[in-house]
Amino acid sequence: MDIDIPCKSAIGLLTLREFNHFTLARQWELANRFERIEDVRKAGLDHSNSDRHRMKSDEDAAWLLAYETALMIQNEAKRRNVQIVTVFDAEYPPLLRLAPGAPLLLYVRGRLPGGMKNVACIGTRSPSHFGREITIKTVEKLVHNGWCAISGLALGVDTLAHRAALDAGGQTAAVLGNGLDSIYPKRNESLAQRILDSGGALISELPFDEKAIPQNLVARNRIQSGMSIAVIVMETDFPGGSFHTVRFSLLQNRPVFTPIPPKGQKDTAINAGFQMLTQMAGRELVEPLNAKGNFAKLLTTTFSYRPIASSFSPNAIDELVHQLDRCYEKIQPESIG
Repeated sequence: MDIDIPCKSAIGLLTLREFNHFTLARQWELANRFERIEDVRKAGLDHSNSDRHRMKSDEDAAWLLAYETALMIQNEAKRRNVQIVTVFDAEYPPLLRLAPGAPLLLYVRGRLPGGMKNVACIGTRSPSHFGREITIKTVEKLVHNGWCAISGLALGVDTLAHRAALDAGGQTAAVLGNGLDSIYPKRNESLAQRILDSGGALISELPFDEKAIPQNLVARNRIQSGMSIAVIVMETDFPGGSFHTVRFSLLQNRPVFTPIPPKGQKDTAINAGFQMLTQMAGRELVEPLNAKGNFAKLLTTTFSYRPIASSFSPNAIDELVHQLDRCYEKIQPESIG
């Protein structure tokens, strides 16, 4: 048996992923260490006794199955007009490439945003009147200044952000928490098609037939923030899914912004998230956010005595755009991730 394909090719990376012994971190290591899949396969063989001969036979079968499965996935992608973009390809989002835990492969329908002028626009699935207005107003201003709005196609703020970008003639991309053979939520199928028709993209790290289960929806949030220079939380309650994206944002060294709600709305349940993001120091959030590991360390060091997000006035969105433009101008690849 001879699987003579480059490790860093789409088919090579798919083979590594389908070979069940390897975690994402291990796939990264092997793709950088070995030139070809055959080199990886041979590096693990030992013929010193009959037991290991049997192990070799089982392992050869597993490699062959992984390769055949990878070919099936690649053919299915072609059939569905889906591009498989690897982390080693030039079109892979440059900021995401340098983010911790970046996926080795992205499935893409449409056209990926070019460059780095992306901002993630996220929030609750049940926005208030203020949340709806500020999302539309902010995204319109962003796209008029050349920013691409990244969101997750979810109901609520995500949907509003995508629509606002399209209505303003701008670019938007949606990161899905399921395979690109379906759209979740189903009611956003027409919005997804509109994104594609406008020259935007639908993006997922998941193969076909993967469903939008909670763990997949959480994991996709790191791609939204990882692709972006900053994250804007338009409105969120607590607990809320937006805090998963906030966690990834901070671990990726991305600034987080959130609008100041009207005075009469600051203490409502829907704006509990605003208070946590902008009024509490990081060390005060360790317990309520159930922070562990590197996230807990970040909250108790970098953000120990300051909030984790910056607020902006709904009447000063131009200043927010100016801050984002400054982030874009200052950005250095080695400082991200």
